[in-house]
Amino acid sequence: MPPARRSSRPATRSPGWGSARRRWSPTGPAVCATAADPSVRYAESLVQTAGDGVIRWADVVVSAVDSVSARAWLAERSRIHGRVMVEGGFAAAEFNLSAFLGTSGAVCYRCLNPGRQSSGSCRAYARAAESVSIIPAIQTSAAVLGGMMAEQVIQILIGNQEWAGPRAYGNVRHPALSTAGLPVNPDCPGQHNVLPVLGELGPAPATVGELAGRLRETAGRGWLLLAEPAIADIACTRCHEMCRVRATESAWLARPLCQGCDGPWPRAEAGTAPQAVQLLSLDDEVSARVGAITSEAIGVRPGGAVVVMDGEGQHGLVLITGDAERAWRPATPDPTSMTAIRRHPATPGQRVSAEDT
Repeated sequence: MPPARRSSRPATRSPGWGSARRRWSPTGPAVCATAADPSVRYAESLVQTAGDGVIRWADVVVSAVDSVSARAWLAERSRIHGRVMVEGGFAAAEFNLSAFLGTSGAVCYRCLNPGRQSSGSCRAYARAAESVSIIPAIQTSAAVLGGMMAEQVIQILIGNQEWAGPRAYGNVRHPALSTAGLPVNPDCPGQHNVLPVLGELGPAPATVGELAGRLRETAGRGWLLLAEPAIADIACTRCHEMCRVRATESAWLARPLCQGCDGPWPRAEAGTAPQAVQLLSLDDEVSARVGAITSEAIGVRPGGAVVVMDGEGQHGLVLITGDAERAWRPATPDPTSMTAIRRHPATPGQRVSAEDT
């Protein structure tokens, strides 16, 4: 570690790690593997709405969300872009974690969890549990799991993928780990191949209609495969009146209520039929309702990509130019806390994407 990135805080003694002389010298500071000037950025949106730009930007994707649909989305987008995904979760004292490679044919998260139902959040779960006097989580479990996942990220970034593939299980009250091999599920509904880049679209289009039109001009015949269904209109789950959504399925599922039922979605015009699409033919004109959905609402943003199948049946990526980071906000961490991970000057381009809903 360069001298400029060292900490003057004394190192703590760890039994079995060698002599204190190796770790500490009165004439020099101890080396502390934390960032002196961490760079933290975030987006106030569902990760599905943030889009493929966050996946392309990262060297490693960390999946630590409660939503099964978000984990499935992260798994699929990480694979098609060739990114390793470190995934973990915990309940009470028990935890588990895995690292899924970004290579074609390797086991993926959806081989283990093929479903993609649910769209929950840690905060909503914690509030519901607290209301009935249940402790929603044991933070020592979160700390242990977080440390182990961070170590996996570090090892992957330096080229050690020894732990990729198996699933590790542990309990913070028992100092031992057990592992299980994860075979590729032949019936897995997820993406298993890293996709080739077929071309570049240019700047992000404003709407789905414009996106389909420009792909038609550049790719000709074929299909546009959205990352998840785009919902134009659908019925409120409480009053059953039609809602005008114009967003992703995950955004709808986060709160599937109309404004009259204290939800976020305005009611649609009388006589409106439900409509949702995920596969769009480039040979046909997009309907007015679907075409009016903004590209940002379905995660098609600068620095991202879309999946297309060309006229010859080949699946691939069409890249969108731009900088994904421009849509993120900087966060100012506590200067006394050194827990963030940032890009290291000695390894330009290595970045970590930590996703949450």
